[in-house]
Amino acid sequence: MKLCLVTYCHHTFKHLELNLKISNHIGQKKTQKAKKDGNPKNSLILAGESAHGWQTKINSTTMEIQPVKNLEQVRQDLKPSEIGKGTANLIIKAQSTGNIRTRPENDLKQVLRMAMLMVGLRGANMPTDEEKFVLLAFIKSNYGNQTPEEIAIAFEYAVAGKLNTDCKCYENFSCEYFGRIMNAYIEYARQETKNVKKPEPEIVKPVPTDDELKLLAIANVNSYVKRIKLSEKNGQKFEWTAGGLAHLYDFLVKFEIWQCPESDRVEISKRLRPKYNDFELWKSGCKAEAYKLFCHQLADMDMTLDENGQIN
Repeated sequence: MKLCLVTYCHHTFKHLELNLKISNHIGQKKTQKAKKDGNPKNSLILAGESAHGWQTKINSTTMEIQPVKNLEQVRQDLKPSEIGKGTANLIIKAQSTGNIRTRPENDLKQVLRMAMLMVGLRGANMPTDEEKFVLLAFIKSNYGNQTPEEIAIAFEYAVAGKLNTDCKCYENFSCEYFGRIMNAYIEYARQETKNVKKPEPEIVKPVPTDDELKLLAIANVNSYVKRIKLSEKNGQKFEWTAGGLAHLYDFLVKFEIWQCPESDRVEISKRLRPKYNDFELWKSGCKAEAYKLFCHQLADMDMTLDENGQIN
């Protein structure tokens, strides 16, 4: 496993170094062509792109090199999107994503490639295979609770001079250098977000037990029976609400409260078959009709269900 990881990183950085040279050459060719075509506007645009150096991203599956216009287009999902104005909101958004411990290792590798490009690390000074392996292990061990999005912010802010540390790597992207940038970012993030009201944690409702579901199924039947009788008393036809009745019938069967007799099932199936082209919809429709039948029968007999699901 370690050998595969080292080999993967080695090929990845070699391809990246080669592609930087190729992409710059492409940018120069486009500039020359625009000038020959006599379009000064396009010539200026292409010249600007060539001056900044077109960057690349690498398909992690096929290892194909694909040109992209700039670093902002390298794995956009690793760049935090704005949820509001202000640095604090960007940091909070980045912190809310999955951390390094729970994310695929490829997410970490890709954001590290972007960070190395941002700080100007030359291809000849890329970490060796052993250094790459040690760097990944160091990050997982010491910064596993941070997210890849936070790493992207940390190095962007370091290059922009927003962090209280020297962002120059002096051609050595070491564990010490990475730790220095991240520690400065963590302190910066703490100061930026300390006065921001954190969103209230979502209250996860406990999954109801079978006993609770059974009581709920009984209560639903009795509620429908009561409403059916009230409608009949007022000389009105009871209108059933659409949806959900098939599930209520399943509960009756599951808790052995009631199951539609065979003769009624056959009659309902034949009556509804022409109305449905989809088998699943037809099956749900039959269950719903069976549930209605049961409730109407109880109402006609002036009966309800007790707490054990018995008719009384």
